[in-house]
Amino acid sequence: MTAPGATIRRGAQLDVQLTTGPVVTAVVNDTAPGVVIVSITSNGSGHEIADAPPDPDEIVTLLAEPPITIAFAAVTTLDAREGTPVLDEYGDLIALCSQRHGAGDDQPITLIDVTGDSTLGEQRAVATTIAP
Repeated sequence: MTAPGATIRRGAQLDVQLTTGPVVTAVVNDTAPGVVIVSITSNGSGHEIADAPPDPDEIVTLLAEPPITIAFAAVTTLDAREGTPVLDEYGDLIALCSQRHGAGDDQPITLIDVTGDSTLGEQRAVATTIAP
């Protein structure tokens, strides 16, 4: 889940809301810049974490409501909710959308790149979460 400026410690438990609706308890496994990596109990199959980001002209899917398919270089021109996942052409997770906190509503989103991050190990992103 996205967590700009988070000071959450490994092993902490917190309630998170899946983008699909349910609130579940998550355990913090690790943190990376702008991201808190949590484990949850889920029956979802999830998305693999991509090894590398796509080229700028490659088509990606922003899992907004409804999903948006666009060139990777143009993703930051869209308006998306905090934590919205971005998938590559294979359905692998490449990034999470984040707002420019304090920069104003008219600013484009930023992307938190999760590709090739060794702290993610073999984990799978089942769904993005938000703190309720």
